[in-house]
Amino acid sequence: LNQNEKLRQRLDQSAEVYVTNLLSQSGQFQNATLKLLALIKYRLHPEERVRELAQVLSTQSGNENLRQDLIDYAWLVDKFDEQVRQQEEKRKKGDQPQPPPPAYNRFATEDEKREYEAIERGELIQIWFSPLKPDGQLDYTANKGFTFPFDATESTILQAVESDLGRKLTAKENDELKDRHESALQLRRWRVNPNQKWPNGTGYEGCFYPCTSNQFDLIPSFLRLDDLTDWMFTFQADDLKSLQHAISKWKQSHSLAWLVSVLSHANKTTPGIQRFLNQAESVPVDSPAYATLAFHRVRLLGEFGNKIEARKLLEQILNAQSESLPISTRNQFLQQRMALADSLPDFLRYAARKPVTYYEYGTYGSISQILDIEKDMWGDDYIRDHQDEYNQEIESLTRKFLPWQERIVFDDETAEMMNWHFSTAQFLDAAHDSALPDYLRRQFLLNVWTRAILLKDEATAMRITSELITTVPEMSDLLRPYLTASTARERNNAALFVFLKFPNLTPFVVAGIPEFNKSEETDYYLESAWWCPLSSVEYDDNGNEAPRKVPGPQFLAAPLSLSAERERAALNNLGSAKSYLGKKVLAWARQAPDDPRIPEALFIALKANEGYKYGCESWEHNEEITKEAETLLRGRYANTEWTVKLNESKEEP
Repeated sequence: LNQNEKLRQRLDQSAEVYVTNLLSQSGQFQNATLKLLALIKYRLHPEERVRELAQVLSTQSGNENLRQDLIDYAWLVDKFDEQVRQQEEKRKKGDQPQPPPPAYNRFATEDEKREYEAIERGELIQIWFSPLKPDGQLDYTANKGFTFPFDATESTILQAVESDLGRKLTAKENDELKDRHESALQLRRWRVNPNQKWPNGTGYEGCFYPCTSNQFDLIPSFLRLDDLTDWMFTFQADDLKSLQHAISKWKQSHSLAWLVSVLSHANKTTPGIQRFLNQAESVPVDSPAYATLAFHRVRLLGEFGNKIEARKLLEQILNAQSESLPISTRNQFLQQRMALADSLPDFLRYAARKPVTYYEYGTYGSISQILDIEKDMWGDDYIRDHQDEYNQEIESLTRKFLPWQERIVFDDETAEMMNWHFSTAQFLDAAHDSALPDYLRRQFLLNVWTRAILLKDEATAMRITSELITTVPEMSDLLRPYLTASTARERNNAALFVFLKFPNLTPFVVAGIPEFNKSEETDYYLESAWWCPLSSVEYDDNGNEAPRKVPGPQFLAAPLSLSAERERAALNNLGSAKSYLGKKVLAWARQAPDDPRIPEALFIALKANEGYKYGCESWEHNEEITKEAETLLRGRYANTEWTVKLNESKEEP
C-alpha cells in the first residue's frame, strides 16, 4: 500500500529473502509460497521473470498456475513493449525540454481545499438538497450543498436547511432531506473503509490505445533470447527486418510458428515466396496453424492475381472445415471470399456474418445470457408488485431478440461498403436474392421503399409497397393509404406518416441487429431514429481530417458506381432525417390543417427534434421545429390527445 517507490522496493526485497527461506524449510503450503514468490519476482526482477515465464510456457503443456503465468507473461511483454515505444517517441522529439503542463487548481480557495480534505477523511459529510417547486417537482436550479460534521443530528441538519431557505420544509421535502442525509453517511462509510486505500489501477503498464508496432531493431536483445518472446515481437512488428528475421529463424528450425510469421509478413515480391506457399499448403487441416496459414495463402494468391485459386481454396475451407472453425475465423474467411466476389449474388452469399458475442449492460455474452441480466435487473420486489408488466416485458424482449442468437448480420465494414457503392437497383436485387435469409431480404426491402420515397422514384415505391404489405404486415394499415391515394400530394403525406410511425426506417443498411419498432413502442424517445447523412470525411489517429474513402466491390461496373454516387449525394443533401421530416410535417400542417393525422405528426416531429446527446451530432436538436410544432399543438389542436401527451411529457422529471 505504500506509495514510496524506494520503500516498496526494500519491502519487496525483504519479502523475497523471507519467502525464499520459507520454501527451503518446509513443503507445507509450497504452491501458495511459490505463487507469492512469483509475484515478488514480477515486481523486483521483471527481465528475469519474463524469460522464466517464456521457458515455462514453451515447455509445459499446463500447470495449476497456467492462467496467472499467461497473464504475468503478457503484461510483462506489454510493459517492455511500451517502454520501447515511449523511448522512441522521446528520441524523435529530441532533447529539447518540453514546456510544463499548465497548472490546474481545482480549489478556488484554501478553505475549499481544507473542506474537501476533511470530507475525504470522513470528518465532514456533504448533503446536496433541492427544494420542491409549487407543482411538487424538484427544483434542480436551486440545488445547494450543505456541510456538517459526520455525527450531526437530524434536527441540526433540518434547522440549518430551513434557516437557509427561510421557511419550514414540507413533509415530502423532509423525507427527501432524510434520504440525502443517509446517502451522505453511506458515502462517508465508503470513504473511510480501509479497502479504499488499495490502488485504483490494475498495475498494467502496457499500452492501452493507440498501440503501434515497434520496429525490429528497437526490441531489447534480452527479449530475443527466448524463442517464444522473440516470435511474439517478430510476429507483431511490420518492417522488412522482421520478415528477414522470421525467414532466418524458419530456415534454422522449420518450425510451423516461424512459418506463420513468415507468411504473415510476406508479399508477392518476397524472395522464395513460392517455397513458403508450398510449405504452407502441406500443413494438415487439423494443425493449429492451418487457419492462419490458409488465410495468408488466400491473401497472397489475391496479390498474384490468381483469384480463381483463391476462391477455390476459400470454398474448400468454408465447406469442409466450416463447423470446426471458430466463429471469428470463419468470419474472416467470409470477408476474404466476399472481397473476391465477381457478381452481386456472389457478394451477397458471403456478405453476412455470425456475431461472435453480443454486448449490453457493460458485459459480453449470448443473447440469452443478456436477457437473463435484463430479468435480474427488475428486482424481486418489483416483480411481485408488477408481475403482469414484468411477464409482458420479458416475453416481448425474448420474442424480439432471441431469434437473432443464431442469425447472421452485416458488420460495419460491409454495411458501409453497400451504403456507399450500391444504388437502389442493387438494393432491390438484394431484396429478392434467395441466397439471403428472409429477415435480411426484409431489411433490404425496407431500404428500397425508403430510398424510393426520398429519391422520388414513385414507380419503384408503388411496386415495393405492395410487397411490403405482405412482407411486413405490421405496416399494412399505414401503407394502404399510400397505394390508394388519388394525388401525388396525398401519397407524399401518407408516406410521411409511415416514416413518423416507424422510426427505424432508413435508406441505409444497418450493421448488427436491425431494430424495428413503432414510435409509441419507444415511448417517443427518438434519439437514434431514422438515419444520419453518411460522413464524407474521416480522421486519422492524430485527428487530421481527410476525404472519406470506402473501397467498393470489384465487380461493380462504372455506370452502377456512378448511379450509387448520385443517389448517395442526393440522400446526403437531405441532411439529418429528424430535421428533414420535421420540416415536412410543418409544411403538411399548413397545407392540410384538418387532416386527422396532423396532431400526432406534430407531436412526433416535436419529440424527434428535442435535444438528444447522441443524435447525428452531439446534442442535436432543432429548436425552430419544436417551437412551431408546440405552438400549433397548443393552439389549433389544444383539445387533442397529443397535446395532453405533450403536457404529460413536459411534467416528467
